Amino acid sequence: MEDFPVRTLVSSILVSLLAFGLIFAATPVSAQDDLALVCSAPVDGAILGVVPTTVTLTLSAEPETVAVTVSDADGNALEGVEASADGAVVTVAAAFEAGVTYTVSLDDTDVSITFTVAENALVVDEPQLVNDCPAVEEPAVEATEEPMVEATEEATEEPMVEATEEVAEVAVLSEEVYEDSAGNIDFSVNLPADYVAVENTSFFLFPVVVMAADEDTANAYVSTPDSVDSYVVIYTTFTSEDLPAFGLTTEATAEEIVSALIRSDSEVLDQTMTEVAGAPAVRVRFTNETSGKDGIFYVVSFADEEATGYLLIQGSAASDSWSDYESAFEALVASITVLE
Repeated sequence: MEDFPVRTLVSSILVSLLAFGLIFAATPVSAQDDLALVCSAPVDGAILGVVPTTVTLTLSAEPETVAVTVSDADGNALEGVEASADGAVVTVAAAFEAGVTYTVSLDDTDVSITFTVAENALVVDEPQLVNDCPAVEEPAVEATEEPMVEATEEATEEPMVEATEEVAEVAVLSEEVYEDSAGNIDFSVNLPADYVAVENTSFFLFPVVVMAADEDTANAYVSTPDSVDSYVVIYTTFTSEDLPAFGLTTEATAEEIVSALIRSDSEVLDQTMTEVAGAPAVRVRFTNETSGKDGIFYVVSFADEEATGYLLIQGSAASDSWSDYESAFEALVASITVLE
């Protein structure tokens, strides 16, 4: 056949290469290639209301090497990133900033998450990041073959006290979007995960939307707000033309609106100016001894040529559990978007 000389030549080359050890065995697949992401803090796609100091990635197995790249939306890699592993949990420390979308990737794997730090994200000492890790189940203890030792002490008459405190479940944002308007400005806001939104026209001077774990909780809040100590988000909208209903002029400032709206039995812990969805806003952190609740509310001013539209949005929970929900509420506020 005409191609015989070619075959002979190829065979000769292969024999020569083998003789000199120039053909290597295929590189074995590293266990690093099989790593998968089990869960992370923050969750992939999160919008953070606080600036993180670290990110954690829980993997399917312990990595052989720990090399992590943190980049912004333009693909620029951050410098000074530090990563360490404790078993299958990788902790990444970097100089994260507000108003930036980050991608954290474990090199030589398909493991990565992307999250956004909101423009108005807070800088706190110990930011709490919502994670999507499944609850760890304690392994069942097998019975031993040793005989049971009989108790020699007499039982007391005191009944066993059952634990009444429940571990707070931090509500992360749902993909479900609720759309509304403040004056002539249309906006959207994400609901907390697994929450419902209930509209009510009798709770306040203007219609309100209550976001709660279920309709019963939302209705209970509308009926008697102080009786509900679980995490609830409530908001209402109005315009500058409605301000006389609060005893204010149509030219009142946002600070004056805050003073008119806050309950007399509430204590303002701090009050700052910030932005929400590109609009000026007043942020108020408060505590209320009567209800035993803490929370934060925003008064956002959406100005246009005709009148200023206002959005009043508040998140609150029992004082001893509010810290579990604060970052989730800030993330919800950060999700507010003005619609075209």
